[in-house]
Amino acid sequence: MGQFTNKVILITGATSGIGKALALQMAGKNVHLILSARRLDELKLVQVECEKKAAICTCLYIDMASPAAIEEFVAAVFKQFQKIDILVNNAGISQRSQAEETAIEVDRKIMEVNFFAQVNLTKSLWPLIINSAHANIVLISSVVGTFGFPQRSGYAASKHALEGYF
Repeated sequence: MGQFTNKVILITGATSGIGKALALQMAGKNVHLILSARRLDELKLVQVECEKKAAICTCLYIDMASPAAIEEFVAAVFKQFQKIDILVNNAGISQRSQAEETAIEVDRKIMEVNFFAQVNLTKSLWPLIINSAHANIVLISSVVGTFGFPQRSGYAASKHALEGYF
C-alpha cells in the first residue's frame, strides 16, 4: 500500500460499505485518513481499525444532506490540513420505489445528497485539492448511473448527474 504513503485522503461515508472498506484498504504507515460521516460513534470504530494498521486518522462529522454541515466540515478541514491528495466522494443515499410512487421530496433529497452535496464539497475543498502535486477526486457511482433500472429512478438520476458533472 505504498502508493498512499504520505498522502492525505478524505473519505466521506466512511462508517460502512465501500467507504469503510476503502479506509481499511488505504490505511497504513504515514497515511493520513480524514474519515467523515454522520455516525461518529461508528466512525470511531473504523478509526481504531485503521490505526491498528498505523494510519493517522482524523474523524469529522458531516451530514451531506445539510449545506450548513458541509460548510462547517470544510472549515474544520481547512483548519487542520494544507492539502488533500485524494478526495473520495462516497457518501450517498439509495432508493427503491416506483417513480410514480416516490414523493418529490424524496427525489429532491436524493439529488441533494448524491449530486449537489458532492459538487459542493469538491468545489469547497478545491483550494486544498490543488495544493497536492498529484491530486485525485474519486466518485463512487453505480452502474445505474449509466443504465437506468426499475425502481431506481431517483437514485439513477443522481448518479447519472454526478458522472456527467465530473
